[in-house]
Amino acid sequence: MGGSRRSVHSCGLPVNGSMRDTLRSLVPLRIAFLTNEFIIESPSQGGLGSYVNRITKALKGLGHDPEIFVSRARPDTPSVMDIEGIRVEHVAAIDHLGIRMLRRLEARYLAPPWGGAAAYLGTALGLSRALARRHAEGPFDIVHSTNCSAAGLFVRHRNYPVHIIRLSSHRTLWWQTDGTYRLGHRILAMLERAAVRKADIAYAPSRFVADYCRSSGWRRDVQVVRPPAFLEIEPAAALDFSLPARYLIHFGQIGRRKGSDLVAAALMRAWEQDATLTMVWCGSPIDPQDLDRFQVQWGATAGNVTWLGALPRPQLYAVVQRALAAVLPSRIDNLPNSVIEALLLGVPVIGSDGASIDELVESGINGELVPIGDVAGLASAMLRAWRGKSFSSATGVCPPRRLPELDPERTAESLVQLATGHRV
Repeated sequence: MGGSRRSVHSCGLPVNGSMRDTLRSLVPLRIAFLTNEFIIESPSQGGLGSYVNRITKALKGLGHDPEIFVSRARPDTPSVMDIEGIRVEHVAAIDHLGIRMLRRLEARYLAPPWGGAAAYLGTALGLSRALARRHAEGPFDIVHSTNCSAAGLFVRHRNYPVHIIRLSSHRTLWWQTDGTYRLGHRILAMLERAAVRKADIAYAPSRFVADYCRSSGWRRDVQVVRPPAFLEIEPAAALDFSLPARYLIHFGQIGRRKGSDLVAAALMRAWEQDATLTMVWCGSPIDPQDLDRFQVQWGATAGNVTWLGALPRPQLYAVVQRALAAVLPSRIDNLPNSVIEALLLGVPVIGSDGASIDELVESGINGELVPIGDVAGLASAMLRAWRGKSFSSATGVCPPRRLPELDPERTAESLVQLATGHRV
């Protein structure tokens, strides 16, 4: 395994002492998080799960009392767990006769993704009932849900002081980009849109997604609240598998929306000029057949790409940290964790000039931006990083100018301010 180890970057500028004292003097708020994903169920993947973990830790650090309600993914998971002082309840989906009938109809006529509307409705019902039971025991001041799985669809407006929803994605745009926007997908997008419109307040992590939600009619008052940027765990000190001595990395979700096909095509162009260029790919494919297609496309040079699949975060961070640069040219995205994590690990990012990535990456400062879909430009940027003719992990990477906006205390307080209207 080659490459030097680098220290993990700090999380940006701290909140000043007087503001921190003021924040911690406020009355603690009980905040319920409804989600279909958390790090317990998906420790090696999932931007939403990582976000919920980070924001609840940040809120806990400010003296608030967050609780997490997550749909049960495995039957062996305990119903209630304590994760660093935060209560996590795993909630079973509701599976009554109506949902079972809907599931059969969808399976017969629609072949929808992710279990279809039946799974969405069962998940949202289960989460809302668990929330109501817990609220009766100790009222919540804020209910926070995600658009994913329409988790907050059945949160009753009159029962809670405020319901705020986070747009982790815009499903219509995501699926249209993937080329998989069939009727089953449209129904799920409609359910997510209904959940977004029903909430009192809506926000997104990036300007790109907030603007698209406004322009597409999903909701015209979507705000922007950045996610907290920090690494919850250190990179693994050692790995039990080998890596190339030098490599570029493409990691996270693998698929068209993430520009993986562009990276695959750019590799072919780059190899025409330098057959030694080596890459490591880590993550979960959105379409498993993509990997086979890329292997066929690369032909005899496929051996220059090491495929590791999804890795636990300590191992993933160690692999990313050793890379010369991360190649992450999404077509559409929402302030992706992969970009944030690469920058925090001191690794420059070759990304797309748009689709939220330009809200973090600055050419010549912490990476390079390439027009979306520009395969030739992407290949050139990859070659420059490979040959050491651009910013690289070895020469040092400056943090993005917006990193202070991702300070954990600042992002947690911004969320509270948005939900309550309070200003410090």
